[in-house]
Amino acid sequence: MAEVDPKGVIRFVKGPKKGQPEEGVPELPEEEWKRRLSTVLTEKLDPPAFERLVQRLLRESGFSQVEVTGRSGDGGIDGRGIARIH
Repeated sequence: MAEVDPKGVIRFVKGPKKGQPEEGVPELPEEEWKRRLSTVLTEKLDPPAFERLVQRLLRESGFSQVEVTGRSGDGGIDGRGIARIH
């Protein structure tokens, strides 16, 4: 199983602050980082880790009461959350 640094994921998703260079992340061509991200998500993370990642991304995106509801065995993620639509 791949080790995932949650703070590193958040920094990566949010990107660098305006006017500041991105630290510790090498500049990669778009296709290369997409390939690497796909490999981590589909081959390195076990299903519970993937569910926790999706749960965290939804929370960081503004959803509230996000929860994973169970593992149905179909290879997908089951859960619910509340999105406030303005």
